[in-house]
Amino acid sequence: MAITASENMIEFFGAIMSEGTAVVLIGEAAVAAVIVVAFVLARLHKGKYHHWLMLTAFASDFLVFKMIMAVKLVDGNYGTFPWDIHWAILPHVLAAVATTVFAIGAILLAFKHYTKKDGKMLLPPKGRKHRWLGRLFIISWWASTVLGYVIFFKFYVG
Repeated sequence: MAITASENMIEFFGAIMSEGTAVVLIGEAAVAAVIVVAFVLARLHKGKYHHWLMLTAFASDFLVFKMIMAVKLVDGNYGTFPWDIHWAILPHVLAAVATTVFAIGAILLAFKHYTKKDGKMLLPPKGRKHRWLGRLFIISWWASTVLGYVIFFKFYVG
């Protein structure tokens, strides 16, 4: 494990890790909670609230937590490519990239295909592409998150 000298190390849940890693662990758990609530709101036809929660989840995940992980990856904290220390890092990175692509596509389609009726945001039949990209986003996000936690446990705990 190559931790840079500028990182402050802390003990978190019995593991010694950088503060950035702890922030990512907590942040990804919070993003997961927001995504679950947003999915429930979509199923309850609360489009406006679903819309804002998903934008919040994507923005915080991509602009904060993915950036922290990207910096750690580029700085060589996980070794050099092909990351032979952990078999899961490359699939994790690929799933994270797919998540970003699907999220941007779903967001663009959500803005393109929605209607308002009685003050509620609704997705018309043309919104099927948004739903499919949203499902792909959820699948790839969970895959990326699960692989990330596998990497965490192998790297810091086991």
